[in-house]
Amino acid sequence: ALEVAAESLRRVHQKTGGSSIGSLCTPTATLEEFFLLQKVLRGLDSSSIDHRLRQQDFRDDPLVPIFPGSRTPVTSIHELDAVLLVGCNIRKELPLLALRIRAMTQRGGRVGALNSLQYDFNFPVAHQVTVPPTGLAGDFALLACTLAQKLQKEVPGWIITLAGTVDVAPEAEDLAEMLLSGDRGSLIVLGQVSCTHQNSSRLRSLAFWIHENCDIGTVFLPDANSAAAWLAGCVPHRGPNGVALSEPGFDARAMVEERLRAYILYGLEVDCDYAEPLQLSEALSSADFVLSFSCFRSAVPAQADVVLPVAPFTEIDGTYVNLEGRFQTSVSAVSPSGQARPGWKILRVLGNLLELEGFGYVSADEVAREIAVPVLPAVGRGTTYQDSDQHDEDGRSPALVGKGNRVCRIMDIPIYETDPIVRRAPALQATADATVARVHVDLKHLTSLGLSAGDKVRVSGQDGRVILPVKVDDRVPAGSVYIPGGCPETAPLGSSSHVIIEAEV
Repeated sequence: ALEVAAESLRRVHQKTGGSSIGSLCTPTATLEEFFLLQKVLRGLDSSSIDHRLRQQDFRDDPLVPIFPGSRTPVTSIHELDAVLLVGCNIRKELPLLALRIRAMTQRGGRVGALNSLQYDFNFPVAHQVTVPPTGLAGDFALLACTLAQKLQKEVPGWIITLAGTVDVAPEAEDLAEMLLSGDRGSLIVLGQVSCTHQNSSRLRSLAFWIHENCDIGTVFLPDANSAAAWLAGCVPHRGPNGVALSEPGFDARAMVEERLRAYILYGLEVDCDYAEPLQLSEALSSADFVLSFSCFRSAVPAQADVVLPVAPFTEIDGTYVNLEGRFQTSVSAVSPSGQARPGWKILRVLGNLLELEGFGYVSADEVAREIAVPVLPAVGRGTTYQDSDQHDEDGRSPALVGKGNRVCRIMDIPIYETDPIVRRAPALQATADATVARVHVDLKHLTSLGLSAGDKVRVSGQDGRVILPVKVDDRVPAGSVYIPGGCPETAPLGSSSHVIIEAEV
């Protein structure tokens, strides 16, 4: 199988060039797998490699830090005065950090939340602002304006444009007062929803501006082992150790839009792990060659020409990088089953079969030594994010409320739908956090649609439609519905920001 894969990739390279080959990789891979995968791709003259499978907005790629994370030590978070969560369900995304924040509140610190859903936190929330996803950037920009006014800072025009107003709202006033009170510092945490938001570059740029101008720390929660992927060069515009590339490849979204001739899928499940599953499936169908690395036969797409079984994290040695840039190494608990092998070993052999240089590694540790955390400048230093093509729209558009049966969709990836392993874990799927695919809507909106709890509705997104039951959920703001992602039942909707709801007859 490895020989067939190498020959097929070589044939595509000779026929249409390296730029026609791309790779999508799970963010749960190890540092060693990220590094060797990008080394194979770049050995084939391609930089089209990405692990940011659910991200939709890549406009600020050249400006973001070396890796997502925090310059505020996790061990000092409990000493802060305030934390603001933006597009973040911290209790499920990073439970250990949630415990630090809980300890902060026990010491008198305060927490604010700017979300599209009222999440259940394990600590008191002093100020909770809930807005539809289409209003998230606008309300965050309004907070930036309020902070600037309190500190007598000049507000850039692009922030005023995003805010859509210069009038201070009571909610923004409360959050600003919370962040600026005390002398022990405060922190803004951007989570999964912020990262996968259709205008995530706006949210990041606002966070950077607030950090630089208001002396408020910023944390970008990495997706799984995403920090390692950035450091290893598993992104299209940077090589290992954060070195910028003069000729970037295609990002995860562009790879699918460009309809490449060959795809290497590493550890992902097409229906559940990519932002637009139907579009990816179409791209795979039109490709000349598809190579799939997978721990599960059931996660392999039908379009795969060659499948290479990789061992799961419990059966391999590997390195993980936390949000502070700390390397953490794990060792295999058991030997790989059947014909499965550690991913780094398979990639090493593939590189040798392709006659690429530098694939003589004999241990995972030898691979890991290729990567080091660079000396980092202050987060966001020297980046202004004032490019006119990025900030020329009102952060509250399109319309915040549904028109008729067209409504704004709130989406996140529940904790036990984040990767193929947890989706197949019977014990996890038996817990209260297991996903039941439903349309969550507040009672008033449900009544206006002429529906009752338990009714089945047809939900149409930008690429497909599904039939789901309705559930009353008062956490959902008016004019919106919450439909989780990451599960097969909602995959046809992709990352649709708006959906059409119709009663199923």
